[in-house]
Amino acid sequence: MESIISTGFGGKFQYISHADFKAVIAEFSWPAAYTICDIVSFSLDFEKCSVWFHEQHFNAHRVIVSFSSVDTDTGCAIALLDALNDLLLPEARLNPEFKEPEIITAANNTSKEMVLDDLRNNCRLLLKYFTPHINGDFSWVERFREVMKARGDYRYLKSNDESVFNQHGFNFKRISIRARLAYGALCLENAIKFYQQEHLNWTYLFDLIWSTTTTFMYSWADHMGEANPLVVMHEPFGSIEADYILEAEFNQLKEVYDQANPVLFKIIDRIHYAGSSNVDHGLTRYTILPMQQLADLMDEHAIPLPDITPFFKFGVEEDGGWGRAFSREEIYE
Repeated sequence: MESIISTGFGGKFQYISHADFKAVIAEFSWPAAYTICDIVSFSLDFEKCSVWFHEQHFNAHRVIVSFSSVDTDTGCAIALLDALNDLLLPEARLNPEFKEPEIITAANNTSKEMVLDDLRNNCRLLLKYFTPHINGDFSWVERFREVMKARGDYRYLKSNDESVFNQHGFNFKRISIRARLAYGALCLENAIKFYQQEHLNWTYLFDLIWSTTTTFMYSWADHMGEANPLVVMHEPFGSIEADYILEAEFNQLKEVYDQANPVLFKIIDRIHYAGSSNVDHGLTRYTILPMQQLADLMDEHAIPLPDITPFFKFGVEEDGGWGRAFSREEIYE
């Protein structure tokens, strides 16, 4: 069907243009009318759902397709390949007549051709397995959610599902997102003292984490992602799209992480995940689980937890769940 491409703020695709994307999408016969939007990354907006397309971070030869968390009522967007590999293909293989999907790769090794072919492959998979989704049938999501929940992966809970909260979780439910992240910073401080690593230069990381209590937060998740140990320890600076962190700061963090206890990496990652979880429309419970996991991790390693009581004054009811800005000093006033 005919598409309309919006004028947005695209640029997430490094190797293909807006015109390339539109041309590939037009090669396929879609079951419903759509528009193409590029405000953040490309999306196909159908009447009953939206499907997002972007290049995989740190690997510009792959296209990641995901389903809007608004449509699926999940804590984070579900990637098409995750839904296929963890649910739909295992179900389909129960049929003895099932044939594995054909994946077509680029004839040459140029980046643009690889991205275009991967985009086409994703379109084929989307049409073959998710045409009902495009038409508004999201019934597969509940089955996927249960599979993930059985594995202990709670990213895809419904917005009203609190069945996995423990006492830590219900405490975090009471306080704002800013307060949760500040509490996470205190947890990290306690863990650093516990492992006797105060001599390392944590200033950059702590300044970044504590900035959530006083500043506009929407760019924080990307900034924190560039400082995450899972990135710094495994990627050279030149291979990442660094919009916030400078090379000298990146290298300084790597020097710290090279000497740090790996438990600290898990704590930092949970703080990052809590701050980047979906909080649209007041869905603040999605930030509770990573904080609950952080507190459980502290308990598991016998690291003293900070007192959460002073944080109860920063209620989740304020500012759409984000909570009012506050200074560290105000916590104990």
